[in-house]
Formats: sequence, structure tokens, C-alpha cells
Amino acid sequence: MFRAVAVAMLLIVAAQGVSAAEKLRLKGIRGTDDRKLERTQKFPWSAIGRVNVRGRGVGFCTGTLIAPSTVLTAAHCFWNKRTRRWANPSSIDYLAAYSLSRYLAHSKVKSYRLSDPDLPNLAAIKKDLRKDWAILELEKPVGDKVGFLPMIALKGTEIAQAGYSKDKPHVLTVNETCSITGRRDPMLHHDCDATFGDSGSPILVRDGDKIGVGALNVAVGSRNGKSVGIAILLPKGAVK
Repeated sequence: MFRAVAVAMLLIVAAQGVSAAEKLRLKGIRGTDDRKLERTQKFPWSAIGRVNVRGRGVGFCTGTLIAPSTVLTAAHCFWNKRTRRWANPSSIDYLAAYSLSRYLAHSKVKSYRLSDPDLPNLAAIKKDLRKDWAILELEKPVGDKVGFLPMIALKGTEIAQAGYSKDKPHVLTVNETCSITGRRDPMLHHDCDATFGDSGSPILVRDGDKIGVGALNVAVGSRNGKSVGIAILLPKGAVK
């Protein structure tokens, strides 16, 4: 779905390897694994990167540049299970177009805004996934170099998804064609092969020749006994 446009113009674990047994039970991969490795670091994939949170009790997520110095990702990425506190912005780095330990641009995070400034802990997010989004403000406008993806209204069911999966943490993986399988705004179910580490990854949509972010992938769940991806639509005015 998105390959032609790319040529013309992809729960938090920092594991470096995954055992064969773990791969077999990796949630979110349904049937045939449709993920493809994307190593080109060309736009639009260059606008997607890894959000690294330093310290024990945290790890990494996927984040998307939606403005030169603004990154959209999942809120639960910043909860430190060890300290039981939200991570300090100084402990967060954004690596744009990260691939095999290389990246096109890097910036430390100046600040971040949770969906709810009074969000108390991770349990509150698990209770209400509608709150599982966050906006990062970077120290550097790296999007001027690598590009950024606008927010676009999600219409229809055809989507794509790209992120840094738990079992492939050093290469962006792309689902070029997948679908929305259920929708009750602001929550969505989808069949993209997204798993842990893909939290905060973009649900990509196309409007004519323009690619943008239609929703935010946040979790793996189940529906009728089958694994489903869970994404959310951001409320109006969330991105300022």
C-alpha cells in the first residue's frame, strides 16, 4: 500500500534477542508474519524512530515525528516499574530512522506531555487505554532533516503500521497492508502484526499522495478468543 509512495518521496522491552520458544508465543503476530524489514531510512520511514528510556524498569517504544520537534508515542512507555514513577525527560532519547545501531538524527527530550497531566500511574492506563498517548518535545528539530508525518483523519479500513518490535528491536518492521477490524471511537482493533515494542507506533493512512498518522498503536488484546491489535484515535486538539 505504501511502498510506491515511499519510493517517491514503519509493551516496552529492550531485549536484544528472543528465544525460539518466546517467538512462538509472541502476542500480536497472527498467522503468517507479514512484517517486512525496512532498512532504507528513506521518507516516510525516516520520520519513525525509537524512543529510548534509560534506567532499570523501562526500555524502548516506537515514536513518530508529527512536527519538526514533536514526537507522538504511547504514554505507558514512560512509567518506570522499578521506581513507580514517571520517567524524567532527561532520561529519554529519540533516535530518528534508527537501524542496526545507526540513526539519521538524535535528540534528547526537552519535555513530554501525557494525555492527562494528573495521570497517576500505569494502572490508570490499563484501566482506560484512551489515555495511552503522549507528546514529546525534542531539544532539536530533527524533523527538518528527516521529515515528519502529519495527522490525517482515518477513513475506511485500509492501513499500514511500522515499528520496532520486541523480537526485531534494531530494525524497523513494516506491515504494508493491514486493516481496521473493529471501531468504536476512539478505540480501534486492527490485524497488523504488531507486538511488544511496537507500542507508540503509527497507524499509517493515505490521503491521495499524502501519508500521515491516523491513529496510535498501543497494545495487544484479544477479541473472540483471537489476538488483536489495539489503537486509539487522538482527541481533537491533542496535537497543538
